[in-house]
Amino acid sequence: MNKYLKYGIIAAIIIVGISFVASLQIEKNNDHSWSLPKVKSPAPNFSLKNYKGEAVSLQDFKGKIVYVKFWASWCKDCVKQVVPQRKLESSLSNNSDVAFVNISVDHSDVAWRKAVERNRLNAEQLISHDGDEQNINTNYDISEIPRYIIIGKNGEVLNNNAPHPGDLDAGYFAQFN
Repeated sequence: MNKYLKYGIIAAIIIVGISFVASLQIEKNNDHSWSLPKVKSPAPNFSLKNYKGEAVSLQDFKGKIVYVKFWASWCKDCVKQVVPQRKLESSLSNNSDVAFVNISVDHSDVAWRKAVERNRLNAEQLISHDGDEQNINTNYDISEIPRYIIIGKNGEVLNNNAPHPGDLDAGYFAQFN
């Protein structure tokens, strides 16, 4: 066998092996289910600034079912859920057991504030700049947005990947009472 052919075959085997190992690593990294906040475990607490500049903590909503939305002003899919969420909020306006909390992962306060005003967002509006403040991205495994999580009255995660507002109605929350 020609020595160049032999080296070529060895190189090809090495390249295929490296590619195989890399593909397994990429697949593993795309599986975020291992790092989602665990259902029935305490939701990671946070204290973030709201639209008025006041500190708001997850603990402020204890005793309520909290529907948390992670979003950003530049996210088109997030904006598509504004009208359905507004309708959902309206249908639950007489239900003091449910609270809506929107956490923006915008970098810019200006962009976030403009989006809140432009979209006439009603729920509690909080910001975690780039998701870094209070380790929001890490603690809630925010790798893509929009993302919804439901936290129960006692502060436990009830659904770590909840449906978008357009995919549910007010009756959905009855199961968490």
